[in-house]
Amino acid sequence: MDSLENIRRFRAVVQHLNLKFSELMHTRGHKYSIQSRKRDENTKTEHDTSDDEHDSSDDDRDDHPCPIKMTRDESIEWVQRTLERSRGCELPGNFNPLIISQLFWEQSTHWDTLAHQHIFKVSESCKAFVKVVFEEAAPSDIRQRLSDSCVDIALENSLKAAEEELNKIMEDKGRHPMTYNGKFCFSNHSPSNCLLFADMLPDYFTSNIQESRKSKFARIAKAAEVSWEKEDGNVETYIKPEELESNMHSGIEQNMDKFSAEDALNSQVAYYADELKYFINCIAKQVVERHLVDTLSSNVLSPHVIAGLTDEQIGMLTAEAPEVSRNRERLEEKQKVLERGLKIFKEALGGFT
Repeated sequence: MDSLENIRRFRAVVQHLNLKFSELMHTRGHKYSIQSRKRDENTKTEHDTSDDEHDSSDDDRDDHPCPIKMTRDESIEWVQRTLERSRGCELPGNFNPLIISQLFWEQSTHWDTLAHQHIFKVSESCKAFVKVVFEEAAPSDIRQRLSDSCVDIALENSLKAAEEELNKIMEDKGRHPMTYNGKFCFSNHSPSNCLLFADMLPDYFTSNIQESRKSKFARIAKAAEVSWEKEDGNVETYIKPEELESNMHSGIEQNMDKFSAEDALNSQVAYYADELKYFINCIAKQVVERHLVDTLSSNVLSPHVIAGLTDEQIGMLTAEAPEVSRNRERLEEKQKVLERGLKIFKEALGGFT
């Protein structure tokens, strides 16, 4: 879809590139692929899905290494080592909130590279599209001069502005974690409508954390289940209270450092998933659309571009090509020679009349 044959469908090309970028961010954006600790290993969390399931011959994926696979225990050890290096005055079993920053920054190491490459690809598509437009609309003798005088500069400025916008987004990413991806309301809603609207918006970050905790207790309860088949063929399942109590007791983590590391890991996973969606949308809207796509109609393929040219620039655009000038001068000289010959011929004929 992003080939030159399809560049006339420019909007579709940009959409395709954005979708490929989103997919690449989900499959190659994270440094570590943390495997789920569920009995059914085929069931994985949203961004913990094994990359092998998505691998293909896509050149974009081939250019980026696969995330380093880590088991749940290995990932907890990774967090625990980070906790030990940044231990503060927090009580046992708690973690320093700033640890989420360090974990997130390490996990999202590849974001900058992936985003810059995506912006470059969209920029190249913009150039290809403008070239096709010029081939259709601009005369061949002024096409290159028009590109050299204003169009190429405008495209370069658009790319520069896009990269500056990306750098600002990366600076925001480098600050300490912050998310309000949850309940909120707009000022033009009444209080009752705000409450109703807020109830419809799940808090993605806290929901993910609670889901990870619920999964832990669900595994403990599942281990205490007892099933048997009745005479009518139906299967009855119940939970043995004493076994459930034993599992709950054995599920209590005695190592407080490991306990806080697991809690911090769950928070990091939830924050990463939340921030990933935000980052992808920022790149698509604030960088690609604002600085690369929208500027084509306002700064490149617009009558205002020609209206803003100086007299000297317009003179250069409308000037004859050198070969045309030389040919015209040669023909003018030839015309003068022929006219003088004609005059001499008429004067010679006049002497015989």
